[in-house]
Order: sequence, then structure tokens, then C-alpha cells
Amino acid sequence: MEDYSLLRKGKIKIGMLSTFGCLNIIDKLSIFQRENPQIEIIVTIGNSKTLLNLLQTHELDVAFVIISGNLLELGGIELTKILEDPMMVMLPKGHSLCRHSHIDFSDLEGESIIMPAKTSGLYQPILSGFVSEGIEPKIVCETSHPELCVQMVSSGMGIAFASARVVSANQGYPFHAAHLKNQIPRSIYYAALKDTRDIQSIQRFSNYIMQEYLDRQL
Repeated sequence: MEDYSLLRKGKIKIGMLSTFGCLNIIDKLSIFQRENPQIEIIVTIGNSKTLLNLLQTHELDVAFVIISGNLLELGGIELTKILEDPMMVMLPKGHSLCRHSHIDFSDLEGESIIMPAKTSGLYQPILSGFVSEGIEPKIVCETSHPELCVQMVSSGMGIAFASARVVSANQGYPFHAAHLKNQIPRSIYYAALKDTRDIQSIQRFSNYIMQEYLDRQL
């Protein structure tokens, strides 16, 4: 009974992006905490680069991060892909591009563009997409808050980029979504410190996440 009690006690420091409200990760944390009331959960919000740095300095135990492009080599951190969340283009209702199911960067020349914040891992890939077409985007706002992007697009203030899950979670707003032709890889990873594998509370949480996201995809 004492061993069982120790297994269920502990503290887990978890990092995630503010945009992950659309990924059901908060719901997963809530369920885990209800099932394991003696395990304390502390959540830190930040961008992926910051969260990975906090992991390396042991200020976090695990994190949910986005990695666009090549997989990073991070000492002491184990990365497991749990979701793919492709990028889409959000257009105001009635925009001339709404008739397209797929949109290229070249289609967006001269349009008002709502870009991710410069601190976002998506900023450079999206900017490179414009540059590859010889286009200097007309940027009217830079933000990584999905709610603001959705509201600005719905109000006709510009065109934004959002993940498929953000688009799906905001279907009630008046905007049109189209696929991006030159797809930008957007993979969501569960990152955990390798030297915490023997900490029972963290391992219990990791097993729970693997079961929720990986086993259910089989």
C-alpha cells in the first residue's frame, strides 16, 4: 500500500503553447488530475523554443511543442510525435479566393496578411513561402493568438494562417478556410526529459499521454 501511495504522489511541471486549447490537451490534463488527485500539475505557457530550453535546464519535466521542419537533436530530451496539425489559410467570407480549395503563396500577393508572431516557429517558414515566390507580404498584424486571428479574419481585416484544428474549433465564425498548397510541416511532439523516466509520477503521466494519443490512432 505504501509503494502504491508513492506511485500516485508527486509533482509534474508541464509546458505547452497558448494555442493548444484547440487540441484537447487541457481536457487530457483535467482527466489525468481527476484520476490522480495526489499528483500536483504545474503548467507553464510559452513558445516551443522557450519550452525546450526550460526542459534542458530541468525547469520543466515534460512539454507539448510544435516542431516545423527537421526534427531537432536535443540532448537529454526524448521527442515523440503525437499529432499532425496541417496549416490552412483563413479568408474573410466573400473573398475572391474563397472559390479555391487550395491556395498558393503567389495567390496572396497584395493581400493584407496576419502573420504569426516573430517568436513563433511558424513565422520563418511562412515568410520563406512568400519570399520563394518573390513576394514581400503586406503584413497588417503579427500575433500567435488564434482567437485574435479568427476575429480579425472574420471582420475582413486580413488573411491569416491557422492549423486545421484551430479552424475546426472555430467553425461558428464567418470565415472560409482553404488548404495551403505548399504545405508547411506542423508536427506536435511530446517532449520529456530522459533522466526522469524513473520518477513514477512523470512516467505515469507519460504512459497516459502515449495511450491517449498514440494507442488510439492504431
